[in-house]
Amino acid sequence: MTYIWLLFQALAGLVAFGLFVLALKKWPIVGIGSAAFYTVIAWEVPYPPPLVSLGGFSVYYLDVLSIAFLIVAFSQFARLVIRLRAAVWYWLGFGSLLLVSLALGLAANSTGTALNEFRPFLYPYAMMTWAMALYWDYLLVKHLLLRFSVFFGWLLTIVATYHIALHGLGSTSGFVDSGTGLEQTTRPLVSGQALAILLCAIVCLWFWREYGGRGLLFSSVVFFGVVLVSQQRTVWAVAFSALFVVFLSAQARLKFRILFSGLVAVALLFVVTGTQLMPDVLGHLFTAAEDSGTYDGRMRSWLNLLSQSVQSGPLTVAFGEPMGSGFGRYESAGRWVLFAPHNWYLTLYLRVGILGLAVFLCFLFVVFSRLLRQRSNMAAIAIATALIVYGWSYSWIWYISMFLGWTFVQASTKVGLREEQVLGSRARRSMSKPRNSRVISDRTFQP
Repeated sequence: MTYIWLLFQALAGLVAFGLFVLALKKWPIVGIGSAAFYTVIAWEVPYPPPLVSLGGFSVYYLDVLSIAFLIVAFSQFARLVIRLRAAVWYWLGFGSLLLVSLALGLAANSTGTALNEFRPFLYPYAMMTWAMALYWDYLLVKHLLLRFSVFFGWLLTIVATYHIALHGLGSTSGFVDSGTGLEQTTRPLVSGQALAILLCAIVCLWFWREYGGRGLLFSSVVFFGVVLVSQQRTVWAVAFSALFVVFLSAQARLKFRILFSGLVAVALLFVVTGTQLMPDVLGHLFTAAEDSGTYDGRMRSWLNLLSQSVQSGPLTVAFGEPMGSGFGRYESAGRWVLFAPHNWYLTLYLRVGILGLAVFLCFLFVVFSRLLRQRSNMAAIAIATALIVYGWSYSWIWYISMFLGWTFVQASTKVGLREEQVLGSRARRSMSKPRNSRVISDRTFQP
């Protein structure tokens, strides 16, 4: 009787999963809504509980969502190939090397340990693949990307305001119990949330430039302000790097606007922080900018991990260690730590070696160089730059992968765009046309 009941539960689970995949394929908001929910709770609940735990093996909602992402994406594989051309093989090769590392890890280490290390690679890979396979016509961009960015940005603004009301502006060295038994930063947002609202600000600003609308401009200004008070120095560096690359790539008129807006923003910052309304904000920001202890500790741990890898031999350097091998090393003050290094590129190297890292960097080089050659979408260039720089101090986070997937779509070749128009002739078509002759996402958006 017990086996019959277990079989019934398994069949019910498969049916539910199939319906979930169909819903995700028909309504992309299912995936985007999941990303928004997990981003909002990232401060209070950084590690949500599993859906099911059996015999020491846990299944999480993000496991189910990631597998569904991949199924939906590969059901539209032709679109991926047409859109990315040669870059798609780098992307698939990178994913294959991750799977090889997982298989070796399952054979050499415990199943739970190998899967736990594999998840931070699986989640962003799956969502990015899904996002790149979406049919980003003008209607989808307007109703999914733009409206989501506005709603998502204001939601994170409310979250930051709530944390400021509870803990003040906090500091880079302050920690508090998040309510789940884990210590969390006293800053208004964790780094992933600050990065997410920065990307929302970039999208809103770009749409305002193309379409107009004071609401979009106001939203982007508020979102940039939240990024500033979040005291996430990595996200500050990300924002300045994105602005610098856009400035170099822009035409003279846009360069003048960037310079003028920057001067106005700096002047407003000093005026506002100099009033009695916010007397100590500027002091908090300068203190956060000057505190380099965290970065110094990370650099020491990165060098220790690299040294351990090289000492393990040429095979480890070339192919990395299998999933589940751990990241134990000494950090600052002789402290032994086990968590993954806050560096996406180093983490990739440790698990897929020089070979896997090279394949991944080739993919980035192909799509980013296409974006720079086309220069038709500065928002895409800014987002790509932001994620590349962010990866130096943190691992890529799955819930911002939708932005990056949309960005990489902008690197489609002209031939791929024409073929995709034919492929997507049965898909949704635009109901209206932007007032500006420039296309804000990619040239397939022309109705």
